[in-house]
Parts: sequence; C-alpha cells; structure tokens
Amino acid sequence: MRKLATFLFFSFAVFSTGCGAPDPASLLPSSVIWVAPQDNPDEKSVFATIQAAVQAANGRLIKVKAGTYQESVEVPASATVRLEGSTDGVVALIPPTGKPAWTVGEKADVRISNVRIESGTKGFVVKKESRLHLQDTSISNVLGQGITAEGADVSLLRVTFKNIKNPEQDQVTELGQGQAVRLEGGSLFVDACTFEETGNRGILALQQGTLTVQDSTFVGQKDKSVAAIALQEAQGTVIRAKIRNWKEGIFMKQGRLLMADSTIDDSSGNAMLISDNSWLQLRNTTIRNAAKSGISLNNSGGQLLSNTIENAEEYGIFVYQLLPIPQVLIEKNTIAQTKAAGIQVSNANTIITGNKISGTKVGTSGEDGHGIAALDTDNVLIRNNETKDNAGSGIFLLRSWGRLEGNQVENNKEIGVFVSETRTGQSTELVENKLTKNVVAGVFVLKSKVYMLQNQIAATVYSPTEQAGTGVVIFGGSEAFINGDKYEKNEQDGMLIANNSKANVMATTFAGNKRWGIFLDCSSSTLQGEKNTFSGNGQGEKNTCR
Repeated sequence: MRKLATFLFFSFAVFSTGCGAPDPASLLPSSVIWVAPQDNPDEKSVFATIQAAVQAANGRLIKVKAGTYQESVEVPASATVRLEGSTDGVVALIPPTGKPAWTVGEKADVRISNVRIESGTKGFVVKKESRLHLQDTSISNVLGQGITAEGADVSLLRVTFKNIKNPEQDQVTELGQGQAVRLEGGSLFVDACTFEETGNRGILALQQGTLTVQDSTFVGQKDKSVAAIALQEAQGTVIRAKIRNWKEGIFMKQGRLLMADSTIDDSSGNAMLISDNSWLQLRNTTIRNAAKSGISLNNSGGQLLSNTIENAEEYGIFVYQLLPIPQVLIEKNTIAQTKAAGIQVSNANTIITGNKISGTKVGTSGEDGHGIAALDTDNVLIRNNETKDNAGSGIFLLRSWGRLEGNQVENNKEIGVFVSETRTGQSTELVENKLTKNVVAGVFVLKSKVYMLQNQIAATVYSPTEQAGTGVVIFGGSEAFINGDKYEKNEQDGMLIANNSKANVMATTFAGNKRWGIFLDCSSSTLQGEKNTFSGNGQGEKNTCR
C-alpha cells in the first residue's frame, strides 16, 4: 500500500507541474469535425466532402464551411448525424444528375441546419424507422420530391421549398410526381415553413401517415398546382396556415383533418375538396375567391365552425352524401357573395345553425342563388341562421323535411322559405322564424305538409311577374297546421290557400295586409280555424266564398 501511494503522489506531481506531460483534454477525441470545400482549405478542416465526414463522425457534430459541395450524401443505417452549415455564408449541396442530395438509411437519426439543397433528383430520401430534422434549410429546383419519407419521422423548422419540378411523363413511375414532401406512413411536423411552386402538391400524406402543420405558407401556380395539402388514408392537424393559388387548397380522401385559424385564397377549383368517408373539423378559417365551392364535402362528415367564406363561384358550403356517415354540423359560419347557394346539402345528415349568409348570386349554370338549400334530405335542422339579400330564396327545401327554428330571413329576391315536394308521410316544422321583405311569399308551401308555430312574416314584396306578395302561400295539395303566427303589412294577402290545399289556422294575427287577411280558393281548398285576429287588412278578414 505504501508503494502504491508513493506512485500516485509522484504521478500527480508530474502532471500538475507540466513536466512534458500532455493536457488530458487533448487525449480525448474532438467533439466537432469540420468540412470545407477543396478550393477553400482551412487549418481546422478535416474533410473535403460531407460524405467523408458523415462516415467518420461517429456521433460527433459536423460543421460545414460555406461553399459548394457537388455530391450525394448517404447516411448509413442506424447512424447518428448532427450537421450544421455555416451561418456566415451559404452551404450549397448540388448532387449529381439522377441522384438525391441525401439518402437517410433505416433507423438513422439525422439533424441538419443551415444547408441549401439545389437541383438533383429528390432532395431527401428517408427510409423506414429513421428520423430526420431539418432547420433553417432550403430545397429548390429539385426534380420529383423535396423529401420522400416512408415509415419515418420527419420534422421541419423554417424550411423553404421552392420550384419543385414535375418529372416528364415517362419519368413519373420512377420519380413520382413533383411535391415538396411525400409522406407514406410515419409522421411529419412542419413549423414556420414556406412552400412555393412545389409541383403538383405541397404535402402529400398517405397510408396512415400523421401530419402536423403550423404557421406555414403554401403558394401554388393555380391551374398547375393540384393541392397545397393532400391526405389519403392519413390524418392531420393544420393550424395558422396561409394557402394561395392552388387548384384545391386542401384535398382529402379517406382521411381525418383538424384545421383552424387559416386562410385559403384564390383556388382554381374547390378551396377544400373532402371525399370518401373522410372527417373534417374546420374552425376560424377564411376562404376567399374559389373558382368552384369554398368547401365541398362528399360522402364525409365533420364540423364546420365559425369560418368565413367569400366570393365562391359555386357554393359556399356543399355537402353531398349517399352513404350512412357521421353527421355534419355547420355552425356560426359567415358566407357572402357566393353563387349557386351559400349552403347546400343533399342527401345529408346535417345541422345548420347560427350561420350568416348574404349576397348570394345566381350561379353560372343558372342555379337560384339560395341562402340555404336542402335537397333530398331527411330530418334537417336549420336553426338561428340569418339569410338576407340573396338572389334566390332565403331557405329552400326540395324533397326534404325537418325543423326550421329561429331563423331571420330578410330581403331575399325570391321567397323567404320555400318548402316543396316533401316526401310522403313526412312534415316540416317552422317555429319562431322572422321573415321580412322577401319577394313573392314569406313562406311558400308546395305539395308538402307543414306545422307552423309563432312565426312572424311581414312586408313581403309584391312581384308583378309572379302576381304575388303574400305572407304565406299554401298551394298544390299542401296541408298546413298554423298556430300563433303573425302576418303583417304584406303587399298582397296575409295568407293564400289554393289548388286543392287545406289549412287549420289557430290564434294567428292578420294585420295591415294590403288585400285580404286570408284569401281562400273556395273551389278547391278548405280552411278551418278559430281565435284568429284580423285588423286593418285592405279588403277585409277573408274573401267570401259563394
């Protein structure tokens, strides 16, 4: 023990006095290795190529000097690579023709920052079970995909994609269509990134892939760019995205998407095309200037909440369903200056509530420009909506039935509420609606059965063309049960019952209508009722049947 203690003391004295002994730190391998281009030698630099540094790094940080590197880099399977480009100049990686800039082997873990990828066939090819993180990096002038990942996890922070090129038709099978990112399985996280002119798509997520996008911008080439974000059998979350100049801003097939606080502008097709049993929740998003519909929801379910849709050339929101799928909730949206209809649902399981729809115009194919339209739809609930100043009817039901409650329908250029050809055995309820200054009729019931309770219908505008300006018209073999309504100051009759129809009217007020309180076509229609109030109607309570 005394000899060992003497040895340790002697050894410490030698190292502490520095008598020719090396610094212990110098005996450790360096934690950083350097790369510089061959035409820019540096005494700190160890490697002239990025590939050589990757092969030798063994987990050490690779720092790359500014310059141009003409090579294609392959990361071995299961390797760990940390690479930082220079912040004082540009690190440009230009791969040989037909080669990707980077290939990330299976189960590798790669983090790269401050690098510019220019030209080449694909930017990154990321193989199964690997991880790739890119930061402050750009990928431009690439043929095919900026990044293609299969069963991998990819994260992007402040990455720019620009001018991703579509291959020629004979190369599509080999290279795939042009898009910034193609994700097949795995996950993709995108934060503060820019996608500009990225071929057919910005992001394509497939086969159970999971996508998260936030604070990112997508700028397409309108007719040349198919979709900013496309999900096929995948799911995603998109928050605070700005999307402009794509055919479809969002395309989804058999997928699930939550999108919020975003904008989609100037689409050459539908701003959002959702199909094939997909599910969408869209919140607080603004859609402007779509050449087709703002949102087209086909055989899909979801929730459309507090969005703004302006200047769509077809429908603001279009829902078409033939399959038994989840309900669609359309709530608190503002829709203005669209054509065809603000909201149209067909064969759909829908709740339409709290929306504001105005300025709808006649469609390019002659559609009527209704505020809300339901076609061939069972048990639709239309509640607390405002529809005003539309070219067609405020609310239009064709071969549909349900409940209309608490809606405000004002100054529409056709009928306030039109209920036509309700399916046999079904009826529509109208409860506490306010209809003012609509043309022809406040409510027009054709070949249908309705229950009306405590509605207010006033100042319906006379149409010389239709020879009508009546509060409510019961027509064409229709049947109405009315209790507690008010029909006031309409420019023709308070109520018209004609063409083999019948009405039972209770405790209803008819006041200040220009012609009759009730006009009955005595030859074909019948009227029952009691406790009704009539005052100030121009030609009296009701016409006399003889």
